[in-house]
Amino acid sequence: ATDAANAATDAANAAAEAADAATAAAQDAADAVASLATAVAELMADLKSQIAAQKAAITALTNLVIKIQKKLKA
Repeated sequence: ATDAANAATDAANAAAEAADAATAAAQDAADAVASLATAVAELMADLKSQIAAQKAAITALTNLVIKIQKKLKA
């Protein structure tokens, strides 16, 4: 009976260690996801800024083309 109890204790300890390892792995994964979410948010903000700059450049070029067309027609 003592051997069985020792074996059960050993199994319980092993299970507890495995649970601790799984918890640590889950925390690492959660940290990685949080880091990726931050990186994606930063990329999105940068892309929005670039798109706004490109829209402004396109508008300026369009206005310039319109001015040139008006001068050519005059």
